[in-house]
Amino acid sequence: MDKVLQGQMGSEILDGVFSVKENVANSLADLSCKKSTKPKTLSSHINYLNRARTYKYGISSICAGAVSINDDMSDKLTLKITSDLANAIDKNDVSEVKRIKQQYQDTKEFAKAKDFLNKKCKEVWDVNENKNTKMNVPTQALKALGITNQPSLDTLLADSLKYYEKDNGSTTVDIILSILANENINYTFEDIYEYLKKNSKKEKYKYNLVTVTYLATKLEYDEMRLSDLGIEQNIVKKLFKTLSIKDKIKCIFKNRDTIKLCYSFG
Repeated sequence: MDKVLQGQMGSEILDGVFSVKENVANSLADLSCKKSTKPKTLSSHINYLNRARTYKYGISSICAGAVSINDDMSDKLTLKITSDLANAIDKNDVSEVKRIKQQYQDTKEFAKAKDFLNKKCKEVWDVNENKNTKMNVPTQALKALGITNQPSLDTLLADSLKYYEKDNGSTTVDIILSILANENINYTFEDIYEYLKKNSKKEKYKYNLVTVTYLATKLEYDEMRLSDLGIEQNIVKKLFKTLSIKDKIKCIFKNRDTIKLCYSFG
């Protein structure tokens, strides 16, 4: 009889242990699912970090290493600053962002929080995910902190200019067109031109014919501006000859004050 009771008790204990482990496993699975679903606010990212921190340090004896979080965000002060800033940004509360910045801006924890939020705001307000619909972005609060959800032109264009101009395809032009058409990207063609002007000679970009044709057309065959992009004059002249008479007259009028202008109708 005693053996039977001991067996039942042992079974109950084992059931309890397995139940605890199962609950932990389910919680971790739930956490993993939540991680894979992109949060809609910066605050929800911080809530995830808080839960992950609790799991990491609260159940490490049961599931050691099952959850990992960014070590830079593991200390309480960094997490507090990040959380406070995230809440203020979600509300587009510029004065609160400035208050927190003034209080902590000289600390390493603030630098970590700012870097984290700069990365996460690009995920929360992803410019490509809703490129056809204007998002409601707390732009002023982001600006007050000195971060942005806008990817840099270097991020958007550099790889294409380095690697895809050689295939004589339209990749670079397609990217430029997508940037200009995107409802959530604020860059203009002039911004793109200035970026190309700054980097063309430094990086020694060699534009293919598709890209040159597009740029020449957008710049209305402005000889000096095209020269600033490192585009050779003889290439521009060849393209100019393919234009209609009407477009040629328009371009000549546009460039009438350019001393070097010598396009022909040939």
